Amino acid sequence: MELERPQLYYFLLPFTIISLFLYTQILYEIYHKRGFVIYDSFFYRMICSQSMYDISYVIMYFAMEIPQDWPSMYGFLLGMNGTVLPQLTLGVTMMAISRMMLVCHPTHCFTKNLKHLSVKEVMFFHLTVPALYACFIIIAQDWRSYDFVYKANRVTRVGSDESIALNSNVLCASSFTGGLMSSLCYIRVFLALRKRIFTPAASSSLRSWRSEISILIISFVLFCALCTLAAYFVCNLLFVGSDWSVFYTIRKHFYAFSFFISTANPWCLMITSESMRSSIVHRCLPSFFLRLPLCIRFCPPNKTTTTGESSVNGANKLVAPKQVFTTAM
Repeated sequence: MELERPQLYYFLLPFTIISLFLYTQILYEIYHKRGFVIYDSFFYRMICSQSMYDISYVIMYFAMEIPQDWPSMYGFLLGMNGTVLPQLTLGVTMMAISRMMLVCHPTHCFTKNLKHLSVKEVMFFHLTVPALYACFIIIAQDWRSYDFVYKANRVTRVGSDESIALNSNVLCASSFTGGLMSSLCYIRVFLALRKRIFTPAASSSLRSWRSEISILIISFVLFCALCTLAAYFVCNLLFVGSDWSVFYTIRKHFYAFSFFISTANPWCLMITSESMRSSIVHRCLPSFFLRLPLCIRFCPPNKTTTTGESSVNGANKLVAPKQVFTTAM
């Protein structure tokens, strides 16, 4: 049988499995080293909270989409009607706001309160606002069903025109608003960084550029992913009710827009954080591969001194609690 979406099975599915494996290793690393200052921050607490929705979304997507491409699996079609996309949007927006507050207003009381939020408090706030929308969908709207749609030329999810239009409006407004707020935050951050003098090492009054760059890159990549998602929902909204064939065609390849925001976190952390990359590689790979020149070049072993500072080029320092005055957020 000829597959309608071969890229979904030959590329995206293996890539997602590897991404989820990296995600679990990163979460283990954050939990295992939660006592170090670099991981005891609002940003990494948001990573933990965001991971629940990233992982659940990709699993839910494959559970809903794969049976649609295989007639023998039509009996496993799932009539789900919830969504985790507002949580993803809110999480990326919160990261952008926290970056802006830390870089531009590090001594503000709001910044200090963000820093002292626990993981449970971050997860509770991250869940509460989008959960209200999810409850409305579950209570007020009919659950989606599956049927053969002539305009889509395939079996796909169907629902009332009103509910589809409403959900498109909400998701378009939330993603566009989140992208706009994030863009304003990053404009403010870049303007502030242009005037800032960075030192090779962190001090009590000045953050190190090397300890900031990894978190800033990850946040900005997620912002770009959010802009991609917002562009999809804007296009989706334009074609709802006007050209259903285009609407179904775009929705069939929704993974091209949504998986960017769901799988970017682990890869960005592995690429930009040398301490994270070294720890995971040395824990997961056999000792034989660790002796290869390429592995030695890009994944040197972590050497944390007794004073709590990492000796890996001064980057991404793993500083023990109460031994420094500046912290990542």
